[in-house]
Amino acid sequence: MKTISIQRPWPEAILRGEKTIECRDWQTKYRGILAIHVSLKPWATNFFDESYYKIKGVIIGTVDLIRIKEYYGENDFFNDNAKHLVPMGNWTRYGWILENPVRFKTPIPYKGKLGLYNVNVEAI
Repeated sequence: MKTISIQRPWPEAILRGEKTIECRDWQTKYRGILAIHVSLKPWATNFFDESYYKIKGVIIGTVDLIRIKEYYGENDFFNDNAKHLVPMGNWTRYGWILENPVRFKTPIPYKGKLGLYNVNVEAI
């Protein structure tokens, strides 16, 4: 299964359905089910309450990557702020549009990687 590692607090916000666009500086041709791995390193430590930071180094669920939106500047990017939640001054070129978050009952310990990578489906 295709998997992506995402820094805290974003994985929790994605699985709660609060963040429906994942921001990246790169795009992919892949569309479909995407496993969400929580990176060891946080993006920010005071952006949400502590419940968004409790777990790390695990795959916590899946989402459907349905399309990728290209942004043409900071104003264009921040028109989607309610969907990606990224604060001003941190805009990226691509927004990965996510739907159908599914949380695993038990998070699966896994060492993350950069980019989009494959995880043995039997491990999930």
